Amino acid sequence: PAPRCLSRRLFAHNSTADGIGRIRASKASRQRSRYDPPVNDSAADRRPATPVRRATIANLGCKVNQSEMEAVARLLRAGGVELVDDGSAELVVVNTCTVTSMADRKSRQLVRRARRANPQARVFVTGCSVVVDPESLGAADPQARLFDNESKALLLAEIEKLVGLPDDGELPT
Repeated sequence: PAPRCLSRRLFAHNSTADGIGRIRASKASRQRSRYDPPVNDSAADRRPATPVRRATIANLGCKVNQSEMEAVARLLRAGGVELVDDGSAELVVVNTCTVTSMADRKSRQLVRRARRANPQARVFVTGCSVVVDPESLGAADPQARLFDNESKALLLAEIEKLVGLPDDGELPT
């Protein structure tokens, strides 16, 4: 079955009648991301003993990326997670861009910097660079979980599990 997540409510980009801009939870996105490295396949990695309490979000790119990361920030705050920039994060979410070669380089640098600043953190990488060049991002941090653009619903579901939100799919008030 599809993971229970808030993707439809959090990523509501339905700006036109034909649905352009909508992030769809396709069959592929409801399954495990095809870019997930096998090192992250243990049951202990999927079900942490304690929920994440400190997180960092690093974002490059367009207004869509900014909107998506604001949705991730809302989800994290709803789970009681403190957003930090001091290297004490237990979760780092990096949203990448690939519109120019400089953006590609900055995306790889962000992934490397996330691991250096937070060596014990779980690093989730998403965005256009994951679609275009997952190998170089995987080389930048072999332990990072990569989520392509069609796996945004899975990214949110993973974050929901990590922060310990209730399984009813509703945000706490």
